[in-house]
Amino acid sequence: MVIETDAAAGEWISITDAAARLSAAGDRIDRSTLSRYLKQHSEALPTREEGKSHLVEYGALVAHRGENIRLRNIPPVAGLAPG
Repeated sequence: MVIETDAAAGEWISITDAAARLSAAGDRIDRSTLSRYLKQHSEALPTREEGKSHLVEYGALVAHRGENIRLRNIPPVAGLAPG
């Protein structure tokens, strides 16, 4: 998965748009799951409100998800079914 971060640095977008952009780039996530992820990592990934929308800095989100060891693709162990 390759997601460009330089162009997105400092760009605040809605959680809905962030989920769509991440999914389009190969990081499959829906809005609800992304919202929970942001709450779980609120110290590293602050959000802000603009009207009814909750915004997140897209570049910081991409960088954080890229560094999150739990999201890395781990090769399957021989003899174990993926699941």
